Amino acid sequence: MAFASMLRRASSSVLPRAIRAAASPRTFRTAVSTVLSTEKQSLGREIAHRGFTSPLRFSTAAVANKDNLVRVLEAEIECAEEPCDSEVPAGFPFEIEDIDGERTITLTRKFEGETIKVEVDMLNVDGDEEEEEDKNNDKSTTSIPMVVTISKGSRQELEFGITAFPDEISVDSLSIKNPSSTEEQLPYEGPDFG
Repeated sequence: MAFASMLRRASSSVLPRAIRAAASPRTFRTAVSTVLSTEKQSLGREIAHRGFTSPLRFSTAAVANKDNLVRVLEAEIECAEEPCDSEVPAGFPFEIEDIDGERTITLTRKFEGETIKVEVDMLNVDGDEEEEEDKNNDKSTTSIPMVVTISKGSRQELEFGITAFPDEISVDSLSIKNPSSTEEQLPYEGPDFG
């Protein structure tokens, strides 16, 4: 950027001379050589006068921040690309649907003609965040919100709003839904269990 400003200053002093030289009855070749020699002298004086910029004037903080950002992004990408280490135990009755990039996991199972679907929101499950929250707030409790839907064919569905804590499972709501009804019709939500 300093070099560009030096060129700008040098060319601003040379431009009026070039216009005068081109307007004079001299030949074009003489005018061009005059302009070039004047520009070289002017540029040489500018470089000699200003000298080189001290390296102490530049900051390495921006470079360090950029390197830190690159390291963090690479670590996040590596973590996202590595395969899941946890394996499904033998005999686990549910089919697991875990879509990358979403924080909801769906477990589905058929049992005696009924379809059981459990949607788990994995918002507060990360162990590292739990430890940090526990340090900041002793009252913080890890909870996992879930929605359990039980349906039998095309009949009505039971939908439970559940919150799982480390030592208990709490039923927050119960709804009866009719799968053939439109979105505008509200399901019967039953009593408040809270």
